[in-house]
Amino acid sequence: MVYVGGKSKVAKDLAAIISLFSPRVYWEPFVGAGTVIQYVKAPVKIGSDLDIHIASFLECVRDGWLPPAEVSESDYQFLKSYVPLTRECYATKAAIGYGCSFGGKWFGGFARNTRHSSYAGYVYNSSRKQSPLLQGIQFKNQSYLDGLPEGVDLIYCDPPYANTTSCGSGRQFDSKLFWDWCRAVALRGITVLVTEFTAPDFAMEIWRKEKPADLRRGDNKGMTERLFLVRGAA
Repeated sequence: MVYVGGKSKVAKDLAAIISLFSPRVYWEPFVGAGTVIQYVKAPVKIGSDLDIHIASFLECVRDGWLPPAEVSESDYQFLKSYVPLTRECYATKAAIGYGCSFGGKWFGGFARNTRHSSYAGYVYNSSRKQSPLLQGIQFKNQSYLDGLPEGVDLIYCDPPYANTTSCGSGRQFDSKLFWDWCRAVALRGITVLVTEFTAPDFAMEIWRKEKPADLRRGDNKGMTERLFLVRGAA
């Protein structure tokens, strides 16, 4: 599914690097569309997100649910203000609010492909392919600040990047608070990895990759994805 800030183009590369650390209990507190966690090798994998829509979407897809294969613009506009009542309704709103919007931005405008139809078919097909890869993963709706999973030894974070388009409903993200949290967790002996464009001095870049421009999603230039290892001690 197209998701603003998503890592689909580099997901396998990132997962391969993360897996080299041989995590036992792996946690992604900004799981997003789940494109990285699905490839990481670990006995226990936990993905969480503050956005209940995306957490419900991944949980439902894991359990065999599939989003609608066709969505009209009137459906899109209706769901924009619709308040979900069930897990499946939250998942449906995620599939349409992200997957059928320009650039994967939360209800950022109804997007059509070159055949003038919505992207619902793409979301449907990608969800069907993703479902087997999500088996055994625990998904939760929570903030990264709500506490660490029991026994976690490796955390990979893909937070909203500083000075970029926000995800979800446009909530503001406190980057300084986040990095302070990363440092505190690393001081406890837990491996913390973060993707961002830049990082504080206590985080060391261990990997980078250039991403090509994607005109379909509104990108007119490429960007460099960087993976940082947070050092607990100087």
